[in-house]
Amino acid sequence: MRLKLSFFAKILIIFFIIFTLILVFFRFVIFEEFKQNMFDQIITSLKEKVTLSHQMIERIYQQYEKGEITQSEAKKLAINLISRLESSKNEYFFIFDDEYLMIYHINPKLQGTNVKELTDINGKKLIQEMLKQTQEKNEALVDYYWNKPQSEIIAHKFTYAKRFEPWKWNIATGVYVDDVEERFKEYTNKMYLNLIIIFILSLVAFYIFITFIRKNLKIVEKIQENLEKGIFILPKMKVSNDEIGLLQNSIIKATEHISKLFDRIMPSSIMVENVSYDLKCLSNELKESIQNQHQHFEQISASIEETSVTINEIAKIIQETSRDSSDAMNLVNNTIAMLNETSKTINKIFNLFEDLNHQFDNIQKNSQNVEDILKIIQEIANQTNLIALNASIEAAKSGEKGSRFSVIAEEIRKLSQNSKESSQQIAQTIKDITNSIINFRDQIHNFGNDIIQTKSNFDKFNQILQKLITSFQNINLKISHFASSLEELNVASKDITKNVEINLSESEKILKLSEKSKELNLKLTEALDDFREATKGIKTANYNKYIFDLAKTDHIIFKDKVENFIDGSIQMSEHQLSDYTQCRFGKWYYGDDSTSYRHLKEFSEIEEPHKNFHNLCKEIYHHVKRKEISKARELFNQVESESKKVIEYLDKLKSYNFE
Repeated sequence: MRLKLSFFAKILIIFFIIFTLILVFFRFVIFEEFKQNMFDQIITSLKEKVTLSHQMIERIYQQYEKGEITQSEAKKLAINLISRLESSKNEYFFIFDDEYLMIYHINPKLQGTNVKELTDINGKKLIQEMLKQTQEKNEALVDYYWNKPQSEIIAHKFTYAKRFEPWKWNIATGVYVDDVEERFKEYTNKMYLNLIIIFILSLVAFYIFITFIRKNLKIVEKIQENLEKGIFILPKMKVSNDEIGLLQNSIIKATEHISKLFDRIMPSSIMVENVSYDLKCLSNELKESIQNQHQHFEQISASIEETSVTINEIAKIIQETSRDSSDAMNLVNNTIAMLNETSKTINKIFNLFEDLNHQFDNIQKNSQNVEDILKIIQEIANQTNLIALNASIEAAKSGEKGSRFSVIAEEIRKLSQNSKESSQQIAQTIKDITNSIINFRDQIHNFGNDIIQTKSNFDKFNQILQKLITSFQNINLKISHFASSLEELNVASKDITKNVEINLSESEKILKLSEKSKELNLKLTEALDDFREATKGIKTANYNKYIFDLAKTDHIIFKDKVENFIDGSIQMSEHQLSDYTQCRFGKWYYGDDSTSYRHLKEFSEIEEPHKNFHNLCKEIYHHVKRKEISKARELFNQVESESKKVIEYLDKLKSYNFE
């Protein structure tokens, strides 16, 4: 069986738990930290005492250096001053030098002795450890176990030592750990006592406070009972002027606000319900009308499938096209025949050019032979000229006897010279003829290539014409089938005309129903607008779960109002359309209710499309006032685009888990 506890009992249990946790916290955290701090402070105090003694010895040493006192007097004075610094029997000073000689100690048995081998109960050579550290670091902190003065009790002890270099002294003092723990125990006992006193006083004050609260909360409990029953009529009551009274007044005002809120919500909810019913009836009428439309369109479709109609004018055009197609096909056939004859002629020309090319090659070879013969003639002429020259020389030597022979030799030389010049002219002429023949042959060769290309083009064109004939044949066949279909189409056109007339009649009905639906939608938008205006500012435990849906609803309602403004159904001012901070969504976005979400990236990204949304609405306002409705509708498409961005970001925010 589950135990039912009163509110006071629950608070009392929580109070005890908190107090227990505080005690545990003090015991294991605060006290331990305080204990460590206390020990650190004591170690620091030891260092300060040793440092003070070190400074005192330093001043005495300075007097010795000045010659005011002797060294022996200075050392005695230093030992006397250090002995006066001892605050208790357990916190005493001792001095030893680098030779392990105990200069001063509270125990007379150790003073003046060599303490090099002095150990504690664990065998730790404490003096050697201290001296090692002071020689290395000028100070030492050593822990060991040692008996207390005038007692056989052995306790854990920490000793701090510092080196005085001029005299090779090591000045030390220490503290016993159990003395520190004794001080800590006294402190913790006082703290526990103070905590218990504070707890008792807090418990008494808590009881008095709870008693006062329970007495003043009876009024609130009564209001709560009425609210649980659904009664929003507040009873007459007297409230106090203190903080409890302020709480009571807040509850009363909240209840009154809820009551007024429901007074505003009820008419809107009734309107929404009525509009919903009207829309339902309208939906049924639209459904019936659309079904009729569908049946008539099915009849039209069936008529079109059965008929595949043609019109008389189209039939005439098809007949003319058929004749033109036949004529074109005949023309193509004639063209093909002409191309074939042309192709044969081209072949003959090509063969002729081939023969000419061979003949030109033979002429070129013969020209080369003639050039070779002319070269031989030139050589003979040169030889003859040389012989004639020699004959003239010999005739000159013979005198009058050779004069006749000289004349003959001169004539022979002239003849050979003329032969040489004639052969050179013939050679140049043959060379010119050969070059002309080569150029002419090249031209013939190029022309032959052109003839080959032309023949190839004729062949391709012939193939195209063959395909064209096949296409004309297919066209004629399709025209024939299409002509027969046109006759069936003419019969079905009358049925189509009747069905279209019926469809127009049904379309007029649908148009009227659409106008009525538009009016009802406008009423629904107004009802939703009133509903949101009535419920704005209300917060419940599930506020974060539906706040973004409400924000989205506000934005969509405003967008619908803009569309209705374009259609002329409602009137809106330029300020209403352009001010992005004063629409209901804008008031929420820039108001206090949205501060919990402003750190989110998606929330910040809403601002730009929302501003663009209202800037476009401002442009729409001016277009509507200038009666440029088509431009306003074009801008509304951009408004829809920006609105989608806002809704997308709201949906992303909705995906977060706000608790």
